[in-house]
Amino acid sequence: MPRASQYLLEGYTYHLTHRCQDRQFLMRFARDRDVYREWLREGVRRHRVPVYGFCVTGNHAHVIVHADNAEAVSGLMHLAAGATAKQYNLRKAHLGSMWEHPYHCTVVQDGQHLFRCLCYVDLNMVRAGAVPHPSAWRWCGYDELIGKRQRYCLLDKEVTQISRRSTCRQWKAAR
Repeated sequence: MPRASQYLLEGYTYHLTHRCQDRQFLMRFARDRDVYREWLREGVRRHRVPVYGFCVTGNHAHVIVHADNAEAVSGLMHLAAGATAKQYNLRKAHLGSMWEHPYHCTVVQDGQHLFRCLCYVDLNMVRAGAVPHPSAWRWCGYDELIGKRQRYCLLDKEVTQISRRSTCRQWKAAR
């Protein structure tokens, strides 16, 4: 299977999805989701990739990034997935791959498409029935956007909030 990073073009925004092997709930415990989020944050720091939204679930992760540098995005995902898998495998004495394939990437257009994609990611666990509201799921970017999380942040909040505000204005004007 071709690597997802081969399809990344610089200057575009992407919705990246990474699934656990056989859709198993390998990240069902909070500590495993915490590990993934922390390695994602470290990847953002090291590779300087703007992240607009994310959600870490029990069996997959969503990350919305802007690819200023395709190699940096690939490095970010490689670090987050590889380090998480290594820690998980050591802790659980697990053998084999933690991740199903290289991450899947989809181009996200600006405006309403980006806004809908951000909402889709934030509402992932609400749709799954795990929580009643995104604020109840601490492994997504919602807390950062509303200012509840001040430290150890992942999101490029300035760009994300501008995008959401401008799209909301567009929707209100169209109605």
